Amino acid sequence: MGPFLCQRDGKSSEGVDDVLCGGGKVFAGGELLLEASVELRFFLPANFGLVAFADFGEVWATKENLDFGELNVAVGPGFRYYTPFGPIRADFGVLVTDPEPGRFQFHISIGQAF
Repeated sequence: MGPFLCQRDGKSSEGVDDVLCGGGKVFAGGELLLEASVELRFFLPANFGLVAFADFGEVWATKENLDFGELNVAVGPGFRYYTPFGPIRADFGVLVTDPEPGRFQFHISIGQAF
């Protein structure tokens, strides 16, 4: 998410999308950040659980660049096993907006996301 520079042949240029960079992205950060997450939890017997989640976010270089149409949105399911030291989580998220709709991530972690 956010503003980035493309690194090609030892030179940097401002990036517009992943295709122009060819994988050589260096994120430059920004002045504004918006991120949000919502999760619906279903508790099952024997310390198991299922979740459905939606995550939203973007970073803008300056307040003049603020455009809510650029928000990245990811949705997906998750599986939980609740232990005394926190849940063991497995989440599968799919990006539903640009720059690459259909891109996905799989994460395994211990503890609450928030």
